[in-house]
Amino acid sequence: CGRVVNAIKADPPRKIVAPTPVLPSEPSVKAEVEKPKPASPKVEKVETVEAPVQPESPRVHRSLSVDSKLSCVYIDAPGGRQSLALPPQSEAPVGSETLAAMDIASIAAKLQSENWLAKFLQQAKQATDISATPWSASKRSAGVMVRKVTFTMPVPQDFPRAVTRLVNLPMETKVTAVFRMHQQPDRVLLTVQFCSHDVPYGENFHIHETIVLKPGSCDSVDATRWVEVMWITALPWTHGILKTIIEQKSKADGLCGRVVNAIKADPPRKIVAPTPVLPSEPSVKAEVEKPKPASPKVEKVETVEAPVQPESPRVHRSLSVDSKLSCVYIDAPGGRQSLALPPQSEAPVGSETLAAMDIASIAAKLQSENWLAKFLQQAKQATDISATPWSASKRVAGVMVRKVTFTMPVPQDFPRAVTRLVNLPMETKVTAVFRMHQQPDRVLLTVQFCSHDVPYGENFHIHETIVLKPGSCDSVDATRWVEVMWITALPWTHGILKTIIEQKSKADGLCGRVVNALKAESA
Repeated sequence: CGRVVNAIKADPPRKIVAPTPVLPSEPSVKAEVEKPKPASPKVEKVETVEAPVQPESPRVHRSLSVDSKLSCVYIDAPGGRQSLALPPQSEAPVGSETLAAMDIASIAAKLQSENWLAKFLQQAKQATDISATPWSASKRSAGVMVRKVTFTMPVPQDFPRAVTRLVNLPMETKVTAVFRMHQQPDRVLLTVQFCSHDVPYGENFHIHETIVLKPGSCDSVDATRWVEVMWITALPWTHGILKTIIEQKSKADGLCGRVVNAIKADPPRKIVAPTPVLPSEPSVKAEVEKPKPASPKVEKVETVEAPVQPESPRVHRSLSVDSKLSCVYIDAPGGRQSLALPPQSEAPVGSETLAAMDIASIAAKLQSENWLAKFLQQAKQATDISATPWSASKRVAGVMVRKVTFTMPVPQDFPRAVTRLVNLPMETKVTAVFRMHQQPDRVLLTVQFCSHDVPYGENFHIHETIVLKPGSCDSVDATRWVEVMWITALPWTHGILKTIIEQKSKADGLCGRVVNALKAESA
């Protein structure tokens, strides 16, 4: 309460003044001389003076808009300079890299593509709940494009003991970021300023990062990066070590550094200027023959744009095998083909014998229209099931493909060490792609799926394989493998989560439940 009093002293409120009633004015002299008119009743307007509402800290918007007041909070760079002005010479860059075989135009096109930024934040920062405005022209600076993004991301837990004794670190934080880009003939200037709202004293500072891309030698691009911490409000004098750690960690692992690494890992396709198609010269034969009226030749110019990155897999309202979603699930672990058997180093998780069955009847059952949906309902308590029909693969001859999306409950029997790290939802949306190859001596079935709403669910896919071969005495031998494909590594502090995910995936695989369902139906 003493601090409450001190805070009120430091920032005194404005007095609330009682409203002054507005009385009807006396009639003028002119009104007395002129012929009186029936006066209409005058309504007394009284303005209510309320206490001024303090602007709230920037939060995630339900409907983001570039025209909202939020941009004003992020308009200035450190030292009061313009948001797209370069840092002063006294501010040393935190890094410089050379991007080989690239040009600034193609990099700018990639950065401005609709889905690249969201996908980058998912992979680089494990961001969730991403909301973003489209890139829009700035109303303050000509030629500048602006984009505002809000998201939730994990908070690093690798702070020294001296810091964790001062403050309690949350597991995740909401973040508001404003990106600005200015593409000039000889450079591209990109800045991002962001605030982490839920970390201790997160509203006291903004991180302001700058990256300049310039053409280098031998068809390359030189990237120079700066990271600055803007202190909006000073920390308590007792928290000097926290200020030092914040500045050190911000400069050691900047967001723009991850942007450069992402561009290196997935270089954009160069934008080639279109070559105009000119009408051909008339041939000698055409000159000798009787001329015919030539139809006008339409010049077709093909515009080459930067490639649009496929969105993270989501449930489709109208599923199609030809959509881009299949490309996300085309590879098996280790980069092998989706229907290739696991290497010998990968041990099977189980082998069973299905008595009084044959592989032809099993394949027919698996490919029947309703069996898979009924199986998911019974085995996984799945709801909201949408599925394509079984269709022939366009990549591998003889392979049938089926794509399914559904919602299922999330197991809650994780150990305490995991539930302290992450919050488990009650259910999750799942996207699965099934592939089946029926050969004379075997049936090979694979399924690869992703659970989108579990913590770090987009970081990994589960890839399961089952091989059905004829056994002895009219039976079928089933061998199963379960592998976890790590698309993006987890934070090093979450090693136990990775171990638990791999253990639970192998202990209760989907293909194991397929075998049990086939056994139960044949009994």
